[in-house]
Amino acid sequence: MKLSALIGSLLLVWFSNISHAQPAKSISYCDHASYPPLSWLNGNQLAGVTKDIIQHVFKEQNYQVTLYVLESWKRCMLEVEKGTIDVAVAFKTLQRSKSFAFSQEYLIEENIAIFVNKNNSFNFDSWQDLQGKRGGMVLGYSYGDELDHFLASNTIIERVSSNFQNITKLALNRIDFMPFERDSGLLQVQTHGYESVIVPLEKHATTDYLYLTTAINNQKILQLMPQLDKSIKALKDSNAIARFTQKSRQQYLLAYPKGSSLRPQPPADIQL
Repeated sequence: MKLSALIGSLLLVWFSNISHAQPAKSISYCDHASYPPLSWLNGNQLAGVTKDIIQHVFKEQNYQVTLYVLESWKRCMLEVEKGTIDVAVAFKTLQRSKSFAFSQEYLIEENIAIFVNKNNSFNFDSWQDLQGKRGGMVLGYSYGDELDHFLASNTIIERVSSNFQNITKLALNRIDFMPFERDSGLLQVQTHGYESVIVPLEKHATTDYLYLTTAINNQKILQLMPQLDKSIKALKDSNAIARFTQKSRQQYLLAYPKGSSLRPQPPADIQL
């Protein structure tokens, strides 16, 4: 069964089973769950900062949030673009702006670092130092128009479905570098047991921002955007997002403690 048909069936069953018990208004949210502390699976439960923000801002508008975790971030964005799922959280690019609408307020500021195998490190003062090198990225990931364009034009990028695949390839020297959000990368490298092998270079490649996004023709969400922007701004002004981040980081390290044999597993398609 195609994913869109499966999600449609699940939504139909979900609405029919709980319409008598839940608020009449609801939205669906899609995540990849492999980006701690922003998004990850704690057992079979979606955890992380972005989920906390989404649930908070929509609750203020009296909306129930249905959570979907898809194994591919690219597929997640495709389902939002088609309108099968209402919202996600993503970087804003010119290409995406043709199909997606974004909140005015960003949710998260991210510092993108260049991760390398420390036994095969190199100087990094500017993007030109990446010229001709082989990098690893996840399908559907973007780090802003300018860096995306430079990497596509000047490096060899191999796309895979999970961060763990890139971390393993970097540990084995099958790629030269991995661009990734610094804090999330450090957490994932540690919990996969490669902190003695993989390190971020000191200088950031870029700083980018995550926004709430929906299909450009999703009128239900577009009409809510002014109120959602106010809620997002209030969360930032009150330092709540920083508290969400610290809570999620602590939960992740408790779930996958250093020295443990426990390892995060790549997400599969689930409804939570």
